[in-house]
Amino acid sequence: MKNYILVSVGTLIILILSFVFVNKSEALAIDLQCTDIDIVFARGSGQKLQDGENERLRQQLQNRIQAGVTMNYYELGTETYGDAKYGAITIGEWWKNGNVVGASLSAGLANDYGDSVNSGITELKSYLKQRHTKCPDTRIVLGGYSQGAQVIGQSLSDLSTDIQSHVDFVALFGDPKLYLPEGEGVYPEACYGKNLSAWRRAIANCHVDNGSLGARKPFLPESMQGKTGLWCQAIDFVCGTSKLPYDTRGHGEYKSVGGAIDQAAIEIAERLKLVLPGPKAVGVDIEKHVSGIGTTGMDVVFLLNQTGWTPERFAQTKEFIQQLADKIKLRNGRIAIAGYDGGHNWTFHNFTIKLSDSYADFDYVLGRYEMYESTTDVKPTLRSIRNTLEHFEWQQGAMKSLVVLTDSEFYNPDSNGQLTVDMIARQALEIDPVNIYPVVPASLQSSFQPISDATSGHTIVSNGDINTMVDTAYQKIVQRPTALLKNVEYSAPSGQEITFDASNSYAVNGTIVKYEWDFDGDGIFEAVTSQPTINHAYNGQYRGIMQLRITSSSGTVTNASAKVKIELNYEDYVPAAPGDLTVTTQSTTGNVSTIKLDWTNEDENIQSWIVSANGIPLGNISSAQTTINIADVQRDADVELSVTGMLSDGSLGDAATTTVEEKIATPPTPESAHAKPVSHWRAFLFELFRWLTPRWTHIPWWSM
Repeated sequence: MKNYILVSVGTLIILILSFVFVNKSEALAIDLQCTDIDIVFARGSGQKLQDGENERLRQQLQNRIQAGVTMNYYELGTETYGDAKYGAITIGEWWKNGNVVGASLSAGLANDYGDSVNSGITELKSYLKQRHTKCPDTRIVLGGYSQGAQVIGQSLSDLSTDIQSHVDFVALFGDPKLYLPEGEGVYPEACYGKNLSAWRRAIANCHVDNGSLGARKPFLPESMQGKTGLWCQAIDFVCGTSKLPYDTRGHGEYKSVGGAIDQAAIEIAERLKLVLPGPKAVGVDIEKHVSGIGTTGMDVVFLLNQTGWTPERFAQTKEFIQQLADKIKLRNGRIAIAGYDGGHNWTFHNFTIKLSDSYADFDYVLGRYEMYESTTDVKPTLRSIRNTLEHFEWQQGAMKSLVVLTDSEFYNPDSNGQLTVDMIARQALEIDPVNIYPVVPASLQSSFQPISDATSGHTIVSNGDINTMVDTAYQKIVQRPTALLKNVEYSAPSGQEITFDASNSYAVNGTIVKYEWDFDGDGIFEAVTSQPTINHAYNGQYRGIMQLRITSSSGTVTNASAKVKIELNYEDYVPAAPGDLTVTTQSTTGNVSTIKLDWTNEDENIQSWIVSANGIPLGNISSAQTTINIADVQRDADVELSVTGMLSDGSLGDAATTTVEEKIATPPTPESAHAKPVSHWRAFLFELFRWLTPRWTHIPWWSM
C-alpha cells in the first residue's frame, strides 16, 4: 500500500512536470512532417484565427501550389511556442481605449498591445527555430496584416542568418510601423517616381513615409530588403495613407479580389518557382492573374434608358443585363443598376441600388424596371451618365465599367448645351477611371463611338442575338488588361522630371503591345511606347489628371489615371504653428499620468489639429478646439507631445512641441528589491511540493 501511494505521487509529479516543461504544443513544430514550403502568417488586431486576410492568402496559395509540392500553413496564435502565444489584441476606438493611447505613446511597444506584439515575436522565432532545425531544406514564406505585419517585421532582424537565407518572401499589409524614406519632405522623391524602396509595392499615397505607430528604422535587415513586399491601401490611417485616425476604410480592403493579398500570392509563387528543385518548380502555378479587377475588385453599373423601346427590344435588353450580371457575379464583382427616362426632370427612380454584392437585391430591382413612353424630345443620356458617375461610391482601385443601354440617340452637346463627351470623359478619368460601354443598335454605333473611345471602353452592337452580345461585352469588360501605375498621385516642382511607371500592368489574354501616355488628361496621347515607363517634365503650374491607356494583343484596352500637382515654387504655403502650447499634469497613478494640453490658433486657414506623441499621431480634432486631455501617458521616459495644424487639403503646418519629463519611479522596498517574477506553473509546483512534503516524511525510506 505504501509503495502504491509513493508510486502514485511520483507518477503525478512526473506527469505534471512533463506537462509544464515538455508542453505538447511546444513539440508540435518538431512532430509535423517536413514540407517543401512553410507559410507563417500573423493576423491583425482583434481578428479570429482562420479568418480575413489570413484565410484569403491561404486559399490563394493553395490554388497555386499544385500536386507534388507539399505546403505547411501555420497561423501565429494557434499554438504555444517559446512559452508565448500571439493574442492579436483588439485596439478599440481612439481616445476611448487606453491600449491605443498607450501603444501610440510608446511606438507600439507598451501596455497590452506591446505585450501582444512581443508574444507574437517570441512565438514566431521559437516556431521557426524548431521547424528549421528539423527541416533545414524547407523554404519559408512570412506574412502579416496590421498588428501582425508589425510582429513579422520586428522579428526579422532576430532571425538567424541561416533562417533568413531560407525565407523567400515576406508580405506585409497595412503595417503600422511602415517606413518609406522616399515619402519624406515637401516634395518627396516618391511623388515623382524616383528612388523607390525595394520593398514598396502598392502604396496609395506618394507622401507616405511613416505608419501610425512611427517608422521602424531600419525597416528591414539588409538581407531581407529585396525579398519583402509592402502594401498600404488608400484611406488607411494604420499604415499612413491618411493622417486622420478615423480614416480606416481602406484597412479592410487588402483581401479584396485581385487586391494586395492576391498580388502577394502571385509574387510568392514566382519566388518559389525559382528556388524549388526543377520537378517541384513545375508544380507552382504563376499564371493565374485575374483579369479585369484592378487592385480591389470589379465595379459594374448598368444604366438603362426606360423609353424609346419596343416591348420586344426592352425584354431582350433586360435579359442581356441579367445574363451579363450573372457572369459578373461569378467573378465576385460589385454590380448596380439605375434607370432614366426622356423627361425634362430627369431623376433616378426609387429602384436604384448602390454598388453592392447583394445579388438578390439586384435581381429584384431589375425585375421591377418597366418601359415608359417618352413625352418629350429631350435626350438626357449625357446627363444621366454624369449623374450615374457622381451617384455611386466607386471603389478605389477597382476596374470600373458603366454599361449604357439605349435605343435612342443622344446629343453632343446635350439638349441644354451644358454637357459634352469631352466633359464626361474628363469626369470618368477623375474617378480612377470609369470605362463606358454603350449597348446600342447598329444605326447608333457611330453616334456613341466617341464616348466609348474617349473613356477606353467599347461600343457593343445590340442585334438581338443575346448570347453573342453577352459574350462580346464579357470579353471587353472582364478580359481587358489591367493598367496599374506605381502611384495614384504625383507632385513635383515645375521642370522636375517625373517617372511614370506602369510595369505592374498585365494582360491575361495576350500580351500588352502598346502604352499610350496622356500627360494632361485631355484625351490626346502625347507619347506611345512599347515599354511600361516614360519620363516627363511639366513646365509651369498644373493641377489635373494624367492617363495611361494600354492595349493587349487580343484587342482589348483599358486605362489608368493619376492626379498630378505641379507648382511653380518649390515650397507650398505652410500653416503657422499653434501658439502658447502648455502642458498640465491632471493626475498620476504610479508611472501613468493624464495630461492636459492647451494652445492657441495662430492661423485662420487651419481646419483641424493633429495631436502626436513622440511624433506618432494620437488623434485629430476640430480647429475650434484648442485643449485636450490625453490619458495613459507612460512616464518611464520623456514624452514629446506636439500639435500640428492641417488644411482642408491635408497639408500640414509647423508643429508646436513640448516635453513631459520622465517621472522618477518609486524605489523598491528592501524586501522586493531582489524579488524575481515566478510563473504561475512554478508557483503551482512549489505549493504542490510543500503540500506533499509532510506526507513523505511519514513514509519509511526502506519502502521506496
